[in-house]
Formats: sequence, structure tokens, C-alpha cells
Amino acid sequence: MTTFSAPIRGREVTLEGLAEPDLWAMILLQEDLAPAVKNGKVPIFLSSVECKVGGLSFVELSISVALESGPENLGPSVYLAHALNSSWFYSTYKRWMSHSPHFHAPVRNFAGKRPALGVKGVFRGRVGEGRDFGAAQNESWEGKIFLRAQPGKHRYFAVRVSGNTISLPFDAASDEFNLARPEGVFGMLADSHFVPQTWHIRRDVSVATSKTVQV
Repeated sequence: MTTFSAPIRGREVTLEGLAEPDLWAMILLQEDLAPAVKNGKVPIFLSSVECKVGGLSFVELSISVALESGPENLGPSVYLAHALNSSWFYSTYKRWMSHSPHFHAPVRNFAGKRPALGVKGVFRGRVGEGRDFGAAQNESWEGKIFLRAQPGKHRYFAVRVSGNTISLPFDAASDEFNLARPEGVFGMLADSHFVPQTWHIRRDVSVATSKTVQV
């Protein structure tokens, strides 16, 4: 049975989209993983969470790729391609202690009337003005987050995310998604022709994680 940490509460804005799979398949092949391809596209998640851990407030942005299936039949899984955190201390701690792809950057998150996420000077996504959000539904997701590992190994941790969720189709006519500086992982989004599909907004999200293991 998976043991989870005490949950962290915060505010989440996620933009789910679809991309061409070839570039991501080459990256994942190095980890002996494969993207979840459906109708010729792979789901990509840009997720921004504003929260407080141990008295330290920060905003974190993660870019994750849906996996076809985790090894050893571990259930729903994604690969953490990159993570940016507004706290230099926390990003450095995660990178050195957990060997995760965390880096410091001016990440932004806003879950108010016009939810938005982004990195200053790099990219921004924002819900259009005056959109009807509809009713929130209580949703949860539990799965594995895979990280880079030693050759022949897999490294991951489990996560449980829950909360009242607003799911809103991306409207290209009124919503915004702008890659101002398509470099690094954002260049990969551009090169794989990432197209936004759905907003997922949780104004009171609960996130619990397990310890990282290598198998």
C-alpha cells in the first residue's frame, strides 16, 4: 500500500493540450517509457500550483507527458519533463535532494475570475474575459510521476490530487496561449505543435505525494 504525506493545499490552474508524439517518444525512449498516443496525439499537461510548504510560499509549474502505461502495471502515469518554481531555495532543494528537474523561475498563477498561468517573459496562458465556468465537480486523480533515472531503472513517486474542479474547453477565440520565448522545454512544446484543449481549475486543491522509489 502506498503511503502518502500529509496533503498540501493550494490553488491550481492546469492547461491540458495535445502534441505530436515523435519528439516526446524520442525523449521517453531514453527512460524506457512511451507516450500515451491516441488519434496521433499525446496529452501534455502544464500545471501551476500556488501553495505553502513549511511556511514557505511559492508557485510551481510542471510540464508533464502522459505515459502509455507505467512499467510493472503501475496504473495511470505521467513523465515530469520539467518543473519551474518561484522559490530559489525550494527548486534547489528538489533538484539536489530528489534529483528532479526543478529550476528557479518567475512562475505566475492566478485562479481568480480570469485564471492564468505562466512564466514571466517566457509564456502565458489565460482564460478569456466573461467566460461561463459552469459548476465545479469534485474530482480526484491518483497516479505515478516518473523522473529521469539511471539506465535500466525507473524512478517515480505517487501523487494524489483532489478538489472541486472546473473543466473548461479552451476557446482559441477568447483564451490566450502565448509562447513568447520558445526555448528549452517550451521549444519542445512549439516543435511538437502543442495545441491547448482544456482548462482544469481547482481553487482549493489537495496534493499528497509518496516517497520517490527506484525499481
